[in-house]
Amino acid sequence: MQHYVQLARSAIAPYYDAPPGDLRTDAQRRQLALDALQRLDFGQSGDFFVYTMHGT
Repeated sequence: MQHYVQLARSAIAPYYDAPPGDLRTDAQRRQLALDALQRLDFGQSGDFFVYTMHGT
């Protein structure tokens, strides 16, 4: 499981750690991160859950 979390974090790092001056909105970067996660393979079950900071 830890490997999958590291894989996911690496995939979304360019969007999460956007440099100052990045012209993309939070919503755009969030969607890009979700798109990147959808392209990953998380094993046989394929289950991986993503929550916002508000638990949704």
